[in-house]
Amino acid sequence: MNGNGLEKRYRANGNYVYRKIAGEGVLIPSGDLPGNVMVTLSETCAFLWEQLQEPRTVGDLIAAARAAYDDPNHELEAQIREFVEDRVKTGHIWEVR
Repeated sequence: MNGNGLEKRYRANGNYVYRKIAGEGVLIPSGDLPGNVMVTLSETCAFLWEQLQEPRTVGDLIAAARAAYDDPNHELEAQIREFVEDRVKTGHIWEVR
């Protein structure tokens, strides 16, 4: 949590459709989006995408991932923060109020 007691909340951009194709999680852009490119997601990223169908904080995502995955090297938190930061920059995830 940040200093004011409130964490930013994020949600998946509804202009992308998530599908499993040949065992791979794929984001498919619907409509005319910048780049208009399909994106393949790892298993963990697909899990996070599913979590982000409702607004979630990074803390929510970390807690859900820790409940679903082993994290013996304690890398999940950094990876999730990087995923959110990267996907906000690409427009796959939006910050919501």
